[in-house]
Amino acid sequence: MSRKLIAATELAEFVYCAKAWELKYVRGVEPSSETQQLRVEGDGDHRR
Repeated sequence: MSRKLIAATELAEFVYCAKAWELKYVRGVEPSSETQQLRVEGDGDHRR
């Protein structure tokens, strides 16, 4: 059984959103540029 080291950033991504982690690290799906932009805008809304 081989073991994979898990980077702290990957763990942080899992804690932030397990579904996004699954899509990225298990299924190999990256968010679209539109989705990334919506997230940036949403983060700004929360800060305001």
